Order: sequence, then C-alpha cells, then structure tokens
Amino acid sequence: MKLKNIFNFRFRENEVREENKVAPVVSIDWEAAGTVWEAAHCPVCDRESTTVAFRLLSFGEMLVVLSCKCGSIFYPNASPPDYASEEGEGVFYMRMDQAEGIDAIIRPLLFSPDIENYSVVDLGCGSGFAVDYLNFVGRNAVGYDPSLSSQFSRQAFGIDIRTLPTQADIETFPHPNVIFASEVIEHVPNPKEFMFDVKKMAGDDGYTFIATPSAGYVKKGNSEPTINSLMAPSQHLFLLSEKALADLASDAKFPWVKTWVESERLFLVAGPKPIRLDNTFTQALFAKYLESRVKAEWIEKSLRWRCFGYRLFKHRIHAGEYAESIPIWSGLVEAYGELGLPLDRPAEVADLFVAESKVSIGFHSRSVFHSIQQ
Repeated sequence: MKLKNIFNFRFRENEVREENKVAPVVSIDWEAAGTVWEAAHCPVCDRESTTVAFRLLSFGEMLVVLSCKCGSIFYPNASPPDYASEEGEGVFYMRMDQAEGIDAIIRPLLFSPDIENYSVVDLGCGSGFAVDYLNFVGRNAVGYDPSLSSQFSRQAFGIDIRTLPTQADIETFPHPNVIFASEVIEHVPNPKEFMFDVKKMAGDDGYTFIATPSAGYVKKGNSEPTINSLMAPSQHLFLLSEKALADLASDAKFPWVKTWVESERLFLVAGPKPIRLDNTFTQALFAKYLESRVKAEWIEKSLRWRCFGYRLFKHRIHAGEYAESIPIWSGLVEAYGELGLPLDRPAEVADLFVAESKVSIGFHSRSVFHSIQQ
C-alpha cells in the first residue's frame, strides 16, 4: 500500500452538494501508532523515520503522520502549497468577516517592554493588522506574506505588506529587529534554514518571537477537533516539539533561548540576552486603533465596517460600554444592509446561515484532505 501526496487544493464542489449533506469530520486512527511506514526524512532534524504516529481518515482516504526522535511529527514527503495562488480574494474576505482576531494577533508582538524601540518584521503577516497597529502607535514595522489575500489587504488598507524577503533583504536589513513569526514555521519546508535567516534579519542585538502549534498536544485523549486544526493537512508540513524548536534557535546561534507551552500552542523568544516577558498590550489603545480605522475614509466603507466596525462593537459590548456601542451598531446595520445581510432581523440572518452552512461545511472539509490511498 502506497500513500500518494497529491496536494490538490481545488474545491470539489460537485462531490459535496448531494442532498445538502454535511461532511463527516476527519477522524484520527490512533491504533496505527508505532507501526512501520516507508522511510522519510524529518524536515526538522533530517533524521530518517519509519514510525507512524497516527493516521487521518476521511471519505475513504488516508493520510499518514510520522513521528521523529526529535519529538516532532510530520507528513512524509510533503510539499508546501503555492500560497501566492491558493489564498486569494475569497480568503481575504473570510479573514475580514470572521477569521482574524485582531487583538489576538497584536498582543503577542508586545511581549516585552525592553525592546519597544526595535523595528519589527512580521513574517507571514496575513492581513497585516499587527503591522498596521504598530505603525499606528508610532513603531516602525513591515510585513511579508506571499499570499494574494495579503496583497488584497495591502491595497484595501494601505498596510506595508511585501511578498517575500529576498536574500539581499535578509543580508542587509537594518538592525536590531524583532522578527515575529506566528503560525509560520510549520509551513516552511526547511525550518533550519528559516531559523538561520531569522537570525540574520534580527541582527546580533535582535530578537525573535515564534508561535507554532505544539506537537506535544497531539496525543490520544486531547480534543480531536483541536488536533485536526493543528495538523491542517493542506497547510502544515510538520509540528515541532518544544525541544526541537529550542534546538533550531540554538543551532542558529541565538545566545539566549526561552520556550514555553500554553495548551496546544508552543512559543519561543530568542535573542542576545534575557529580557523581561511582560506584555504591554492595552485594551484602551486597541480601541483607539479600531476607532481610527472605522473613521478612515481612505478605506472603502463596507470594508471599514466589516473589518473594524464589528470588532469595535464586540470590544464595546465586552467592556460593558453599551451606550457607546449603539452608534456602532447603527453603522453596522447600514453597512451590512447594503450587502444584503439584515443584521436587525436576526431570524433572517439565521436562515441564511443555515442554508449556506449545508453547502459550505462539507465543501471545505473535502478541500483540505489531500492524500489518497492507492
């Protein structure tokens, strides 16, 4: 039996619209753990491994995950998708409407008061909101992301998002920098080379902050929906153990390395010497940022409200600022009404959601499962 990785990310729409059935969730076969598979090299440490960690099963298809002595787990012989073509306008609007928790993106960047004068390079910046926020508060920041959705964000919001740093960029970046890479390293085919480039970009006095899914969370007994999202078979190539991530930073010649795990997420801060890890994010300044963007006339009206308006409304409600939320609600009703979504008639919105979810849930479930048993 041979596993063929074909990495076909095109939606197979005709296969999921039958009878409006909702697709089953990808299941995990833990019984396969410890069995032998065709040898493959770990992309993290380059050891050869034949040991199966588990299998993912869905729609009669199977995807094997191998474990390595470095503690990482990986898909054998996997290749990264072409983000420049796969994440387009649809992903951009999905991020605007639901996927991006802007405060959760910004907060990790403000991990230490000791380096607040450093410039920031956000690798894999997505929509670029962390870059935009840092520029708003007066810090120098630039983002890099090859996806088309990120370029839509640059055009829509005027955020400084570039495609990929060239080797010349890496060699000549002004120093010191904070190199921020959240949910990035698990996408790259050569994490060791990636970490060496991060060290060059940071400079001798610079730091890096890396967040990534934790391989240590992936074990029987933990939440399988969470594990499925961590494995992300159409996107992630591997998951790192805490030791493997620390070793990558040490091998790249960062003198000081600190790692920690919070539930399913793994974190690293590395640099020339220890610094205080004391987050400086404030809700008050974040609210001012959202307010400024809702009023920003250079941003198209519907995008202002879809992206920043609803997040400001949520912020006000969570803070108990109900009177202040009323004019924001009025703006949201008007903006979404122009898009055909009647927020002031919630029963109609619920019906629209149910009708769409019957089609889209199965549609997206199948699109990400990319290996076929032959």
